[in-house]
Amino acid sequence: MNKLTGIGFSAGKTILFATVIGLLAMTAEAMEPKEMEGQEVYLLTNLHPDEENQRLYSTNYQLPGRLKVCTKVRITKLSKKKMKFELVDSSREYDYLLHKKSTPEGFSENIKKYFGPECPQAEIDGMSDIDKEGIKKARALKGMTKRGVIIAMGYPPAHVTHDLDYEEWMYWMNKWSRDAVEFDDNGIVENIRN
Repeated sequence: MNKLTGIGFSAGKTILFATVIGLLAMTAEAMEPKEMEGQEVYLLTNLHPDEENQRLYSTNYQLPGRLKVCTKVRITKLSKKKMKFELVDSSREYDYLLHKKSTPEGFSENIKKYFGPECPQAEIDGMSDIDKEGIKKARALKGMTKRGVIIAMGYPPAHVTHDLDYEEWMYWMNKWSRDAVEFDDNGIVENIRN
């Protein structure tokens, strides 16, 4: 028994081990998802890049370019404010940039919303025809579900649409114009206005 703590040696080792594991777990949660670097993952939603400059923003601007949901990408570099990825099929590279104001959830959480280990194709296959059409066109259509809109357009910027339970989601088409997607009480798109 340890004279200082009154705890037996094996119990003391167990407490120390649990403390170290707890500290490691807290550290891992605070770290950027570096384990994704070098990995091949899938797009979980359509993305709308600035094709000319080969970049996207965590604000999720609805620019004319389109990367389709389920596209396989390789994350080549990841830092606290920027991620580089390339399309596996074409090796075309893109920068994914943090816009801190529109990403209150943090860059790591934002990345996890758009990049993941499994393509959501089975979920899409089970959706309504109008959801599938909106996903194919990469835009909201009247009659779509909220989940269909997310896959079609990505998530609305969290600094304006604080909660996905809201009946109106605001999307930035670019730095100067916005579109609102309005839902009825059942979470079905009833209007899109700009």
